[in-house]
Amino acid sequence: MTGPVIAAATELLRAVPIAAAVILGLGLSSGAASVAAAALRAAERASRGAPGSPVTRRRAESLPAPQRPAIEPPREVHLHLYGVSAEESAILAGQRRRTED
Repeated sequence: MTGPVIAAATELLRAVPIAAAVILGLGLSSGAASVAAAALRAAERASRGAPGSPVTRRRAESLPAPQRPAIEPPREVHLHLYGVSAEESAILAGQRRRTED
């Protein structure tokens, strides 16, 4: 019975330093991240200037005019009217031209 107990104690003594190293590493990395975040906040505050200091503003620049419209008119309409004869489509096209004028 002492064999398994000693083996378990040996494994425990191996696992404890590993767990301690992992916990220590996590603590050090979170501490470094906290220091870096505080330094970044301090730098941002310093770049904004003191409260109440005048803010310099630039004049807005106008955008250049577009060279061509974003949406161009269609070049050609190509319809497939199944079941409609040529005479009927000519009548429909004639009606459409009259309504556009």
